[in-house]
Amino acid sequence: MSVTRTTSVVLAALAVVILAGSMAGFAADEVKATNLVPNGDAEKGVAGKLPEGWGHYQNTKDEAGITDKEFYTGKRCAFLKIIGFGGDGSACTGLTVGMTNGFTAPNGVVVKPDTTYHFSFYIAGHGFKRKITAHPWGFNEAGKERDRGIKGISVLPKPEWTRYTGTFKTGAKTHKAVLMFFVYGLEDRDVKEGATFYVDEVYLGEAEPPAAVKGSVKIKLPAPPPPPPPPPAGATVGYKPMPKGAKFVRVWDLGKKYTYKHYGPKKQWDNRANWIQVPYGTTADYKFRGDCMLEGPNFWMSLHSSGHDACFLYNKIDAKGTPSRHNEMYRSYDQPGGLRTYCSSYEYNKVIKNERGDIIVESKTKTRTRKGVGVFLINRYRAQAGKPWLEIEPMNKMVSEQGMHGESRIHISPESLPNGQDFLADSWKNNPPTSIYHPHTSRMLLDLIMDDDCIWAMMWKTTGKMPTKEKHPYFQHRSRSDNCRGGYPAGWQRIGEGSSPLIITSPFVKYRKEKMVVGVLRIGHWHYQKIGATVQADKDYKGQFKYAYQRKVKSSPFSTGKRWWPMYPGKWRMIGCVNGKYHTQPVTVTKADVGKSEFTFRSPLAGNLEYVVFYLYDRTDETPKDVFTIMDIYRQSVGGDKNKTKRGTQ
Repeated sequence: MSVTRTTSVVLAALAVVILAGSMAGFAADEVKATNLVPNGDAEKGVAGKLPEGWGHYQNTKDEAGITDKEFYTGKRCAFLKIIGFGGDGSACTGLTVGMTNGFTAPNGVVVKPDTTYHFSFYIAGHGFKRKITAHPWGFNEAGKERDRGIKGISVLPKPEWTRYTGTFKTGAKTHKAVLMFFVYGLEDRDVKEGATFYVDEVYLGEAEPPAAVKGSVKIKLPAPPPPPPPPPAGATVGYKPMPKGAKFVRVWDLGKKYTYKHYGPKKQWDNRANWIQVPYGTTADYKFRGDCMLEGPNFWMSLHSSGHDACFLYNKIDAKGTPSRHNEMYRSYDQPGGLRTYCSSYEYNKVIKNERGDIIVESKTKTRTRKGVGVFLINRYRAQAGKPWLEIEPMNKMVSEQGMHGESRIHISPESLPNGQDFLADSWKNNPPTSIYHPHTSRMLLDLIMDDDCIWAMMWKTTGKMPTKEKHPYFQHRSRSDNCRGGYPAGWQRIGEGSSPLIITSPFVKYRKEKMVVGVLRIGHWHYQKIGATVQADKDYKGQFKYAYQRKVKSSPFSTGKRWWPMYPGKWRMIGCVNGKYHTQPVTVTKADVGKSEFTFRSPLAGNLEYVVFYLYDRTDETPKDVFTIMDIYRQSVGGDKNKTKRGTQ
């Protein structure tokens, strides 16, 4: 393939996919240069929409269509603008000349097999540090069997309009083609958010391209963003770890916005030397320069600007404060009829309270419109010194549910069944997409996460009454666990049972005009043990806890392949799965029991004891003062249980 250009070029990863079409603007006497592209000058079509005969290959967030703000000739041209990044922090998207979604092209440009074609185009742009590709893609007669093996050219969009020409040869089965302008590159390193390229006067045909024509010289560049104001007087710049037992919490201004999907904490964390601590006493007057992060004693709460996700809660996994894998804290509104609308990013983050021992930040999401209803959600997030939990308070009526994207296998609602038995939801025993509804008497939902050895404990007050007259369990039950196939199994492959075939992607709890609490407990608060043994009714089964993990968990005292033991004395609860049914028994662990792997389970019926789940529920006089149990969090955050006499009887 040969390539020529009239001026130098600068661009990020751009692939040009060649589709058929006509190109206006060439001299009428050049009859032989028949343009197969029907709308190569992008003059036909609605502004803001794709030009007639063009296509779009979108893997990450962008804007693409016709603009009359820039053009080489005529009054319009086509453009593509990068406005978001994927989970790996990259942009991956493209604009095509010829109708295609990037995978099929039933209405692509009709071409001949084994034939040489010429193409040309004018391009300009800004924000690219890496070349993009103008890449012909071929398809069969039906527009299928995509062939990306046809060679293209690399270009670097720059403010000056530049003409490129090239040739390519179709394959033996190529009957349709498109010209893809393909962008791939990492945020900041290869391409900036807001990077835009413009394309005009596209030609594709068997004859050599028409002669170059005169047009605009360069595009107008966007005004550079104003430099961020200096940190306020007295502000601390740069993160330093919170010492153990610290009597303070903090709120941070990250100085930049994080907009791509499931970005994880790495990019934020790597930039912590530039974080600004919002000075104590500064509240609603503070203007965030970037995203907001609340720091609790053992967790982070990220109120980020990604339009793909809600907001993220992280465990701290070491003394440095390193954040764990994200736990997305869903923000949703359930319209009458059950239509659920998720909201993301933020219109504002506002500091409501900012004291050393108590911080509250209010966050309003951006508005999302579905079925004609504009939905926005306002929540307040609270972190307190020495308190291992996050409080979430709804501030407008549309805040109807709190969810977590924990991705796990087992959820527990303690003491929510008759006689004080626990309700257990096991994704492996419930076929998706069936939701598992917890008893309406539940007051908390424990999400057991294995890869980080933690419990995310959602807690709320409960009346023990049916909350609505609606008959569907979606409305009747306060909490549920949504089951699905695939997804990340949260480390269940570490216990020797292989990857999870099914997972509970998330639990959801309905608000009843009151706050929700998410307890954050890590290392040694629970254990799962596969048994597979026959048990007798009302007789003790004696066993041993086997290895804790197959792979090391950071900050854990348990070694890979070694036995697990209870780390803390206290009131534990053991749930045994016998013949597919669950039976809960209280177990008191004393100081003398700590470090021992032996356990005893008494089943009320004979059968197969498939597994046991063991977790620390409440304290005894021997429980260390600095160890929080689940009930410690419940009593101190939600308050006492006024319905204790009713619990387990409904």
